[in-house]
Amino acid sequence: MSPERRSSQLKVATFSPYPLTPETPDGVAQFVLGIQPHLKRLGCNTELVGPKADKSFRNDADYTFGRTPFRFTHHGTNHPIPVSLRQAPAKRMLETILFDNNNDQNPDFVFDFHEPLLLGHYAHPIISAMPRRQDGKSIPTTIAHHHAQIEGSSLALRTALYFAKMRLLKLEGGRVRRTQGYANTIMDVFDGRIAVSHATAATWSIPFPGNYEVIPNGFDTTKLTPDGPVIEEWKQDGKQTIFFAGRHDERKGLIYLIEAFALLKQERGDIKLKIAGYGSQTEDLQKLVQELGLEDVDFLGVLPREDLEKAYRSVDVVVCPSIGGEGFGRVIAEALSCAALVVASDINGYREATGGNQPFARLAKPEDPYDLARVINEVINLPDEEKKRLGKEGRQHVVSNFDWENVAERTFNYYLTCLENHGKAADEDWVKVEQARLKEHIIFQKAKTIFDRATHLMKR
Repeated sequence: MSPERRSSQLKVATFSPYPLTPETPDGVAQFVLGIQPHLKRLGCNTELVGPKADKSFRNDADYTFGRTPFRFTHHGTNHPIPVSLRQAPAKRMLETILFDNNNDQNPDFVFDFHEPLLLGHYAHPIISAMPRRQDGKSIPTTIAHHHAQIEGSSLALRTALYFAKMRLLKLEGGRVRRTQGYANTIMDVFDGRIAVSHATAATWSIPFPGNYEVIPNGFDTTKLTPDGPVIEEWKQDGKQTIFFAGRHDERKGLIYLIEAFALLKQERGDIKLKIAGYGSQTEDLQKLVQELGLEDVDFLGVLPREDLEKAYRSVDVVVCPSIGGEGFGRVIAEALSCAALVVASDINGYREATGGNQPFARLAKPEDPYDLARVINEVINLPDEEKKRLGKEGRQHVVSNFDWENVAERTFNYYLTCLENHGKAADEDWVKVEQARLKEHIIFQKAKTIFDRATHLMKR
């Protein structure tokens, strides 16, 4: 990368399909919000776009686009669905981002779309409203950023993704050709694709083959540190603490952890289970604990960020028993950064987060409470000095691979690579777009004047 490219300020607009609310545990939103200060330190001027959030939550988006009136369930997780099918508001928003915050004659823009293929209906009106160069390419450089991962590559999965792709295509005369509009906008527009793990890249390369740059999630290892306050009362009874943090839904596999804890309780009384988070299965899981007659199980609810960090420092093992569908393991990396030991399901995304069945982050068979109990037992039986040594190794693993500074630098460099390949817009391209913008503004003002006069006459 040349010094000239580094010194030129880069405008980066990031589109999240989920509300950008710091209070909610959505991994995509946390990634988008987390990387912003680091991109700014690298010289980027950043803008955030996301759907409107629930009024009870703070929304950190610079621009709101669309709403999330519907939800769908996949692997037991309830996801919001962003909706906005109108191109006009997308065009007005893009004009504001491109022109009103522009101090350069020919600025460099990168638009980073998170989950654009999973939620293409949200990305489509924005992409299709982008101003074009003389050669037909959009003026901004566009990046697809993938987080979701579907476990395995079974025939059922391949068939579902194949037909999802075919919905975007048109069969004609025995040949497949792409239709105008939605299909070629979503499938062909991107100059680059980022995946948070190799497992995520493998998922999306089935319906959308191409080159995927694997850049993992990032974490603030200056805050997620073993040096800090702990929850003193958890340490006073002499029992070893097993900890879970996350949504309480089918995909997170919490039922298998409770069953594994019940098996361990049959052999030892020096353990307790702390469960943070909330979700659709919380009440059912609480009933299960009662039916099994388990003691030493506490449901903590959703912990504030500061308390969650304290919890990581206060426990003997953090367990992540998901059954699949994890693009990456945020809780795994956060816990390891605080020098906590981890037991996780042996699934694709978790293997990458842990480094592959390391002594500080051991893997157990998914959906198998017996194997989960066995591995947890191995960890809590380790000598204290061994636990401390492994905790340091786990933290170093996160610092070396997932620290925000590292992740942001790799992301920034990939932006520049895609920008170079995409090419800058010429002066005449910007002039053409500005003229079209002014023409539309004049037409809009005339239409508004006519509407206002008609309204006034109707009131007389």
